[in-house]
Amino acid sequence: MRAAADSGLTLIAFEREVSFVEITEAVHAGSSIAQLDELRASERLHEVFTELSVAGASLDEVVRQARPWPGGR
Repeated sequence: MRAAADSGLTLIAFEREVSFVEITEAVHAGSSIAQLDELRASERLHEVFTELSVAGASLDEVVRQARPWPGGR
């Protein structure tokens, strides 16, 4: 454990034997869900911007609409 800490690495210890496949499947599932959430948010943001563009919205209105979105400023 000390060598990991000295190297700046994270060490994970399991209380039971865990197969590599179990770990990779869990990581992949979590990653896939996060990617799907990001894709859905991106798609919705694109739809909103398209609607605003077609409606001739001002830049201020576009910015106001973008604020509630992840990454919106």
